[in-house]
Amino acid sequence: MTKPEDFIEERLEKLGQATAQVVPDDGFDRWIVDAAQRESAARWLVVPWRVGGVALAVGALAAAASIVLALQTQSDLDEELVVASDWVEIGHEHTGA
Repeated sequence: MTKPEDFIEERLEKLGQATAQVVPDDGFDRWIVDAAQRESAARWLVVPWRVGGVALAVGALAAAASIVLALQTQSDLDEELVVASDWVEIGHEHTGA
């Protein structure tokens, strides 16, 4: 019984022999490098727009959350001031001031 590794090695050997005469055309390496550089340059133009859009959305959500929090805090403060004012009035009624 052969091991799976032996089968893989045998297949790779056959593939290597079958493709030994296959070679890239002249300029193929340059074509690959040029394509990679074009992709890289295009990515530099696209990435800031994607990141900027996400940052804008996150910033808008953070701003909305801070407004809601500020309004809630102001409402709580107003309620506490009313309660404190009522206590002051009750105190003045009992002291006769």
